[in-house]
Amino acid sequence: MGYRRISQGTAGAVWVSAVESDGVKPRPIRGIVGRLDWGYFAAGAINGYSVTRCADGLWALHGTLVNFDAFKIRQRPLVFIAPHKDGEWRWPVKTVDVGEGHGPREIRATLGAQLPEMITGVR
Repeated sequence: MGYRRISQGTAGAVWVSAVESDGVKPRPIRGIVGRLDWGYFAAGAINGYSVTRCADGLWALHGTLVNFDAFKIRQRPLVFIAPHKDGEWRWPVKTVDVGEGHGPREIRATLGAQLPEMITGVR
């Protein structure tokens, strides 16, 4: 088939399409814990997210923002970090849309090309 396994997490394996030109839509990367960082500062904590690759090469983030700093989340460069068993995946944030209200709220963001993976575990 045209898929390859890229990670085994607590919710199961994450599969990414190796060939996107045949019309097969890649499956989103889903996770429970994610975060937004501005430099060394935590800008936001995300609980439950999905990251989907768009046709134009950008990525779309959708999730629930449970804690954030209103100043830091508006700064750039902002990076979305998705930890996994052996390290973390990172994407630069292009645009952010934070829902209104108090408490946990919806977040939608446009992400740039994936940054090099950070390996933290020993293989």
